[in-house]
Amino acid sequence: MPEICYDCVSSTTLLRTCKRKGKRFERKREVFCFTNSLLLKSRRATNCRQQEEIYRLSAIHNVAAITANQILQLKGSLPNDELLSKFRQQIGYTVIDTAEKEETVAFIKDALRGAGIDFLFVKGAVLKKYYPIPEFRTGSDTDVIIHNEDIKKCVQVF
Repeated sequence: MPEICYDCVSSTTLLRTCKRKGKRFERKREVFCFTNSLLLKSRRATNCRQQEEIYRLSAIHNVAAITANQILQLKGSLPNDELLSKFRQQIGYTVIDTAEKEETVAFIKDALRGAGIDFLFVKGAVLKKYYPIPEFRTGSDTDVIIHNEDIKKCVQVF
């Protein structure tokens, strides 16, 4: 897989749950499939370099918790202790990030309801409950649909 360089981007999307600066990764699913296929083909990465590459790619593309969960289910061929610790940390970071996003979603709901604005959450905020482990559903924003006539009111609320 060729080395891919992503430019840092910032977003001012309305109702964004996370305004942190960072990298935008559009190939998360592809990287997840790639890393898991490496694991499943041989049931383990054959050397430390492959294991490090799996970690690097999964962390870059924000799927390290999902990948870590799969690695932890392998029998007898876990990465070295240092790398295993990194994967476990990613699970913790992802769960914390998910909790923070859930608080933000609750804040948005309360604010919109309080202002009498009809809204509908779409994509990740709704679909995460269908994931095998909903806390591992990552994302950098929350998508909300409102009526066009409520846009000015919404801007005032936030």
